[in-house]
Amino acid sequence: MFFYELNLGFWHTESFLYEDISSIEEREGILRKSIVMNVNGEVVKICNIISGDVQRFMAIAKDNIKVGRV
Repeated sequence: MFFYELNLGFWHTESFLYEDISSIEEREGILRKSIVMNVNGEVVKICNIISGDVQRFMAIAKDNIKVGRV
């Protein structure tokens, strides 16, 4: 278990305890790092999309974005 702080940019910053499976892939010139998290029983996919100096974060859950604050 690790402590992770997720910056959702224009939304807010959340902190989680999580177990992760990370993968890095490059598609159409965009470097993409995906982290699949188990947050309090919810499976959440965090995509850190890096293109040049621009970083964007998004959280995708099966139905809604449901995360637990620590």
